[in-house]
Amino acid sequence: MKELVPVIQVLHAVFNAALFAAFIVQGTLGWRIRRRRLSGASPDFAAVKKHRSRGPLLAKLAVAGYLAGLVTAYLHRGTLVTAPAHLAGGTILLACCWVAVVLGGRIRGPQSPARTQHLAAGGATLVAFVVQVFLGLNVLL
Repeated sequence: MKELVPVIQVLHAVFNAALFAAFIVQGTLGWRIRRRRLSGASPDFAAVKKHRSRGPLLAKLAVAGYLAGLVTAYLHRGTLVTAPAHLAGGTILLACCWVAVVLGGRIRGPQSPARTQHLAAGGATLVAFVVQVFLGLNVLL
C-alpha cells in the first residue's frame, strides 16, 4: 500500500486542482448573474439554474477532496495530521463552502440580504481555496 501513496497524493492534487477550476467557473457565473441583476437586465435563467444546481454538487466534491486528503495523510504517515496548516486550511475551506451553500438556499427575492452574504461566503471560499492550493503545493513539493 505504501507504494501507492505517491500516486494517491498526485490524484488528490489533480482532483482538487480541477475542483478549484470548477469553483472559479462557479464564482464567475455567480458574479455574472449578480451584475446582470444589478444592471436591471432580465435574468439569464439558464445561468441561474446552472449556478444553483452546481453549488451543492461542488460542495459535496469538496468534502470528497477533503476526505481524500485525510486518507492520503493517514496512509503516508499513519496519522491524520501530517500538515497542520493544510488540514486547517481545508477545514476552513469546507466551512466557507458550506456557509455559501446554506446562504444560497436562503436567498428569497431580488432584495434578499442573503444575496450579499452568499457573495461574501463565496468570495471567502475562493480565497480559502487559493491559500489551500499554496499550502498543498508546499506539502507536495
